[in-house]
Amino acid sequence: MGIQEHKVTVIPNGLDLNRFRIMDKNEARRRLGIRENGPFLLFVGSLDPVKGGQFLIEALKEMKDNLGNLPHLLMVGDGPLQEALLFQAKHLGIENRISFVGKRPHDEIPLWMNAADVFCLPSIREGRPNVLLEALACGTPAVASDVGSVPEIIHDKNGRVARVADPKSLGQQLLACLKQRWDRKAIRKTVGRFTWDDCAELYIRAYQQAVSESF
Repeated sequence: MGIQEHKVTVIPNGLDLNRFRIMDKNEARRRLGIRENGPFLLFVGSLDPVKGGQFLIEALKEMKDNLGNLPHLLMVGDGPLQEALLFQAKHLGIENRISFVGKRPHDEIPLWMNAADVFCLPSIREGRPNVLLEALACGTPAVASDVGSVPEIIHDKNGRVARVADPKSLGQQLLACLKQRWDRKAIRKTVGRFTWDDCAELYIRAYQQAVSESF
C-alpha cells in the first residue's frame, strides 16, 4: 500500500492466561460429565462454512480407516450449518463419534480445552484466532488450517498445520498429534508472551513513537 515499513506495527490480540490455564484433564472431564476415556478432539466456534466443521467431520471419516479406536469429536458452538453437519455425520456413519455440545458459557470453555487431547480449527479464513491461543494456553496441542497468522502461532512444539479445505491433510495432522507425547507446560509457554499487559505495552510504545515522530 506504499506505507513505509518502519511506520507499521503489528500488535496481536491479548490473552487471559489466568482464565485459560492448564487443569487436570480427568478433573475437567468429570466436571463436564464426560465419562468416556477418549481420545477427544475439540472444535470451538461457529458452525458455519467459514469455520470448516464440514472438513473436520470428513477428516474424522478419513481417520476411521487408519485407527482402530476412532477419537470422539466434541463440537462446541452453534450456527447455520448445524443441521447439515448432523446429516453429514450420519451419512458417513460416524454420528456416534461426534457430540454437538451447542453454545456454552465463555467461562466454561477452558474446561473443554483441558478435557480435549487435541484442539482443531479447520477454518478456510482467519485473522489471528484467539480461540487457538486460548487452547494452547491450556496446554492442548492444536491442528489448524494454513490461513491468516496460524503459521506464525503453530509449530512443531505445539501442534500441526494442515492444508486448507483438505480433509485428508487434516486427518493426517490430527493423527500425528494424537500419536505424539506432548509437554503441556511447554505448549503453554509458546503463547506466554501474548498477555493483555504485553498487548497494552505494545500500544503504548506505538503511540509514543507516533507522537515523537510528529514533532
